[in-house]
Amino acid sequence: TNLLFKLVIMAVLAIFSTLFITLNADFATQLADLQAKKATWLSNGVTDYVYEQSNSCFCFGCGLVGKYIVINDKSSTKDGTVSYVEIDSTDSRLTENGGSLTCEVETPLVDNYRNIENYFNDAISFVQERVDAGCDSGASTDPFIDCAGSVTVRYDDTLNYPKSILIIFNSCGMACDAFIGYGIGCLTVLNEDIVVPSTYTNTCDDFTLPSPTGGACPLRCEGGFDGCNSCGCDGLGNPTFCTLRACQIDELGPASCSSCEIGYTLNTATNTCDSAKVSCTRQNECDTGFRCRKDPECREYSDLACANTGKVCVIRRALETVCTSNNDCDTANGYGCLDGDNGAGRCVKYQSP
Repeated sequence: TNLLFKLVIMAVLAIFSTLFITLNADFATQLADLQAKKATWLSNGVTDYVYEQSNSCFCFGCGLVGKYIVINDKSSTKDGTVSYVEIDSTDSRLTENGGSLTCEVETPLVDNYRNIENYFNDAISFVQERVDAGCDSGASTDPFIDCAGSVTVRYDDTLNYPKSILIIFNSCGMACDAFIGYGIGCLTVLNEDIVVPSTYTNTCDDFTLPSPTGGACPLRCEGGFDGCNSCGCDGLGNPTFCTLRACQIDELGPASCSSCEIGYTLNTATNTCDSAKVSCTRQNECDTGFRCRKDPECREYSDLACANTGKVCVIRRALETVCTSNNDCDTANGYGCLDGDNGAGRCVKYQSP
């Protein structure tokens, strides 16, 4: 059975290998080409990406099943760090022959999974050994280096990553299990500041990056944290912007509000902005300097109707001034910018309970 399996794999790999762009050149030329392609990949501006990786080898089970691997913080000189791995649940090898294969992500991630640069380095190291052993001169000076080995690579024309790499270690090759093949089934750029050409279509459409749970912008929240990035909030429960920091999965935290609209206080236990206003029906219920009148919030926010809004102790309307942020108001004396979605904001001050 094992012999039959190997023969089938050899036949498949023989066909598969014809899909590669073979490096039909001396090892020194191959080395220069690989190093140039690696530099092009690193310098393409991509900092965060996810790719699907699978192996071709005489191995079984989960070693062959595809994995989605998320990489963060790639630079122009060094590839990034593995931050998240997910088994490709659509891989047919999980259920082939009527079986039900269960694969688990191995930890620590950085010791068990790789970035794109690692595959380049495997190929470069293989070729460098043959250059050092004098294989281009016709024979190896190192008894442990077989000059009959080879590397074949197929690249993505847009992002310049290797879509597949096949390394045959010696003249015995596939017949002796002396090979390894890496396949990059798809790759999606995750950083939003990169405009990927429309000609690139090899994206990982079946993968969705997990999002942190919770809410960054509860009602009347001014600013929050979405689990990774700081966000501005419109007071109506929606983010207006978020920073674009790429977080590793183990860095993600619970989303929460960090500051509330004037007249509200943050309840960290419930992640809500609770009213901190003094309600009133008559003027004598308010302190000196405050008037009992309709809450000006109803004029600033479209989700409130002034006809249905109660009275609160707040400064006289004549003292309100136009603002776009708290920086425009006398915060030292308790004023804040009440800035909803109905036009310009107003600097107001509410009586504290």
